[in-house]
Amino acid sequence: MGSLVTTRQAVTAVEEEAQYLTFMLGGEMFAIGILGIKEIIEYGSLTVVPM
Repeated sequence: MGSLVTTRQAVTAVEEEAQYLTFMLGGEMFAIGILGIKEIIEYGSLTVVPM
């Protein structure tokens, strides 16, 4: 008969802090890792254009 051999490998957990940019869209909160952001553009007020 066959036998089952189980081995355990030591797993080293590296604890790293991360920063996120959070924003609200449609009533839901989203977050993007700060390292993936190149530029933040702040918009002024919107102008209504008649159609």
